[in-house]
Amino acid sequence: MVAGIAAFPIIVRPRGSHAGVGLAKIDDREAMACYLDQRQEEEFFIARFVDYSGDDGLFRKYRVVFVDGEPYACHMAIADRWDIWYLNAKMSESADKRLEEETFMRTFDVGFAHRHHAALAGVAGRIGLDYFTVDCAETRSGSLLIFEAGQYRRGSQYGFHPRSFLTSRRQMRKIFDAFVAMLERRVRRGREQAA
Repeated sequence: MVAGIAAFPIIVRPRGSHAGVGLAKIDDREAMACYLDQRQEEEFFIARFVDYSGDDGLFRKYRVVFVDGEPYACHMAIADRWDIWYLNAKMSESADKRLEEETFMRTFDVGFAHRHHAALAGVAGRIGLDYFTVDCAETRSGSLLIFEAGQYRRGSQYGFHPRSFLTSRRQMRKIFDAFVAMLERRVRRGREQAA
């Protein structure tokens, strides 16, 4: 057993790392020893590996933006590998992938968000921030699998991916409008309280 994980495979990454730096899938104790021998870091996050591939063998990772507690589709990446980022999924090179991403965005409220309403509301309530993003997937059984959640950090891509603008400008506008409306409500509330 490795720090509370009863069985392999697991995923591991150095604490404080982002964008897949040091991220690995470990299948056994020997692979873990080899991984640790190659790393300089002393603290790591580990988690059970969940195979979230679809019936077609492809992996789909979703980014959901929460604005004032409401979820919005931000982008989707599709790849034949489990460690997906928008760039390594080569979304810009596949019309089929971009069409599926656009469909995800267009049907988000009646599809993904509807299926996972209780889980998404729970995430919003627990995190409690005015704005944050979640990277997640759906398992074959239909459960929501959350990879990570956090606020956008300057200098990182943990927010909007520029190429997702090519897929659905309308969806991006919806998110920006929701963000501006939230700020306007906060300003209005502040003025009312000061009066």
